[in-house]
Amino acid sequence: MVAAIARLGDLPTVAAVKGAPTVLDAAKAQASAGVTPDGSPWVPTKKGGRALVNAAAHLTAKALANVIQLTLKGVDVIHNYGTSRQPKRQIIPASGDISAAFAQAVTDAAVKSFKELLK
Repeated sequence: MVAAIARLGDLPTVAAVKGAPTVLDAAKAQASAGVTPDGSPWVPTKKGGRALVNAAAHLTAKALANVIQLTLKGVDVIHNYGTSRQPKRQIIPASGDISAAFAQAVTDAAVKSFKELLK
């Protein structure tokens, strides 16, 4: 039991490793649905269509110690922040913000990791 409790010191790192894929899945689901991390719909294209139809493919996630890093690549990055010419279509949350879907993914990973570390 003492050894199991000592392993709990690894919980943040283990949870980040387990949580990265589920956070990525949540981010891809939101991007595929055309909504921001808080669930608000993106601004349509100038022609009225759905914007950034391939945004989900440009997302990656990985654990860096006890942090999950969600990365967006390609032209979609400009839309994540918006410009004077491009409306903001947020794909990843601002640093320090966490959406409900991401919070649930991390919580689930942490609970699973906790149980595994105590075995």
